[in-house]
Amino acid sequence: MKKGIGRRAVLRGGAAAALAGGLATTKPVQSSVSLLPRFLQELPRPGVVAGNLTLPAAEGWHRFHPWLPLTRTWGYGGVAYGGPVVEAMAGTPQTLRFANGLGAHLLADNISTAVHGARATDANAPRTTVHMHGAVVAASSDGHPEDVFFPGQTKAYNYTHRQEACHLWFHDHSLGLTRLNVYAGLASNLLLRDAYDLGVGNTLGLPSGDCEVPLTLQDKAVDVFSGKYQYMPALLGKNSWFPGIFGDLSLVNGAAFPKMTVDRGVYRLRILNAANSRPYSLAMSNGTKFHVIGNDQGMLNAPVPTASLDMLPGERYDVLVDFSNTPAGSTIVVYNTAIPPNGGFIFGSFAEVMRFDVRATLGRFRTLPTRLRGGAGQRAALPSASSIVPVRQRTVTLAQVLDIACGATAVPLQLRLNNMRFEQEADTMAAGQWELWNVVNTTTESHPFHVHLAEMRILNRQKMNMAAYLLAHPIPPVATHWAPPADGFASGAATAPAAWEAGRKDTVNATAGAVTRILVRLPTAEEAGFDPRATFTNVEGQRLSGYMYHCHLLEHEDCDMMRPLQVV
Repeated sequence: MKKGIGRRAVLRGGAAAALAGGLATTKPVQSSVSLLPRFLQELPRPGVVAGNLTLPAAEGWHRFHPWLPLTRTWGYGGVAYGGPVVEAMAGTPQTLRFANGLGAHLLADNISTAVHGARATDANAPRTTVHMHGAVVAASSDGHPEDVFFPGQTKAYNYTHRQEACHLWFHDHSLGLTRLNVYAGLASNLLLRDAYDLGVGNTLGLPSGDCEVPLTLQDKAVDVFSGKYQYMPALLGKNSWFPGIFGDLSLVNGAAFPKMTVDRGVYRLRILNAANSRPYSLAMSNGTKFHVIGNDQGMLNAPVPTASLDMLPGERYDVLVDFSNTPAGSTIVVYNTAIPPNGGFIFGSFAEVMRFDVRATLGRFRTLPTRLRGGAGQRAALPSASSIVPVRQRTVTLAQVLDIACGATAVPLQLRLNNMRFEQEADTMAAGQWELWNVVNTTTESHPFHVHLAEMRILNRQKMNMAAYLLAHPIPPVATHWAPPADGFASGAATAPAAWEAGRKDTVNATAGAVTRILVRLPTAEEAGFDPRATFTNVEGQRLSGYMYHCHLLEHEDCDMMRPLQVV
């Protein structure tokens, strides 16, 4: 190895990290939003719909906080912001038709045609596509970033639902536009039921009905006088890209700093981090614990109590909270103690997420289950991740390099998987076999790593001597494959995943400066009810195939931290 080349590579990577790290210490831009009173409004409960449906994406007006003006927003299914909760039954096929009823883009000033896939026409005729995150679904209904449709058009998405009960969610996935379309409001939930988890009348005795509550976490910034979305600060310029935007409004189900009135009983909370970039580390002000009963793709073997719950964008956790012994009249604030990652622009900060107000009424559900799988009349227990034997392994690198692409006016960064661009030749993976993916995060922030169609189990995480790794394996020019193995660069012992994240996942926290070892499996055609290798044609006549894996920080995803994955 030539020392000069290695040093230049480290300096290039180090400069990008230093630049991003410096941004993290920039003083937040505070607004009068930070002075808004908390906990004025009751938590909204989204409507529930089922069956074969048409869910138009359209513009509406929504008030995030009683003291703020109305904001022009986007939503699904006649909802001004977000959408209804869709319910479905495992094994029962479902067709959801999404109509593009969008007008001029609400964030047109932030569309950058330097971002791969973005178009000038998106300002007045925005594209959309819908990804059912976590679903076992044919590629033609997966929401491929290039399988878009335009205002006035409708697309049918067909779901076989051949997977066990879990919490899915659907959101826009348009190439080069995802961060803006989701920020505008295009995201909602789907709860998949099965014979063990029917919702009302489930065999596990889990809270149901009005005691089962979705909590969709997001952050936004709006102008306090006009109500208009604030996304890119004016000082950074229009029509540009930035690696992360963090709002000062903490939203739960579209309401800023809400309160939820609860009885003295057990509640089931279906928590989703649907933010563009913000991490959450949730904790209760009185030390009440979350009893985690499920991950992204289904139940754990038994509830896991934890005083704090970490969630990156895209992750879901199914939790029980027991208020049975909480004195009537108590108020419990849910705080977020996570710090926004490096490289983000912070409009302002918040700690309070929401509040529980406990009334004297005794709840309908008063006990916590001790077992969820493996007992009589229950699903089979999940095997431990360490018992799974993969047939092959691969390395995936996450890196950021200095570059003028993506139209960045203040931060000339490029985010890369294996140093490749999205449009380059797809990676391939065989169905029906476990692989071990060694995800090497060379950056100074954690990334939520999402693989479409896949079931994932976290094996372990291990810190690395990243400086030595980069010196030994200099990052080549962009678009040259770069995925050197992590062997020999470990620092300290490998750590198992937290007990509450040890189940089936589709989005995994790939921690900074470490290798995260993930077991990954794609279903066979027989298991899925369709051929995952099949190709299809989009409305523009382009022949497409396959799936994606990417970082679920939406600003990163839009700036090419995404790769196509072809099933073979």
